[in-house]
Parts: sequence; C-alpha cells; structure tokens
Amino acid sequence: MQVTGRVNYGQIDVGTIVPRRALHDVNLTELHSPPYKPLRPLAANVWIIGQDQRLTRQPVEVIEFNPTTQQYLIAGISNDSLICLADLPLDSKGKKVIVS
Repeated sequence: MQVTGRVNYGQIDVGTIVPRRALHDVNLTELHSPPYKPLRPLAANVWIIGQDQRLTRQPVEVIEFNPTTQQYLIAGISNDSLICLADLPLDSKGKKVIVS
C-alpha cells in the first residue's frame, strides 16, 4: 500500500509576512487551497533596499499562505529588511532608492 501525505513535527514556522506583490518569479497557485502550504517551500525572489539604499534581489522561500489576510509567510530575509513592493526590471539591481 502506498500513502502520500504530510507530517508536521511541531515545528514553528518563523519568517516574514509579505503581500503577493512582493514576490517575484514564483507560481503560487498550489498555496491557494487547503492546507495552504506547499509540500516543499517554493523558491521566489524579493527586492530588498539595503542599508546603503541600493536595491538587491534576494532569494527567499515561500512557506505558507494565509487566506484570511491574503499574505505569504517567507523565509530567507530578516524581519527588519526593507522590502520594495514595486515590480522592477532585473536591471534595477544596485540602483539607489530614495525613500521619502
């Protein structure tokens, strides 16, 4: 007999919560139905504004979708990172951002 399923070992998912528009290069379709978690984290990218006010493209993992808030739990960046929500072209990497 073969069984397919998921086992949760009591792990606490820790990460950053972001809206859909922060995530790039990922298909999130499988997260929009219960249990709202992929079998393995999905690879995505986010634009981060660094301490030097320059843009970097950071790889992250999408862990879970919350249908109530319509936001995603991601891992791979610190909670104090400044995430850019604009849909920027790839050549934006390294460009300076002015936040007002």
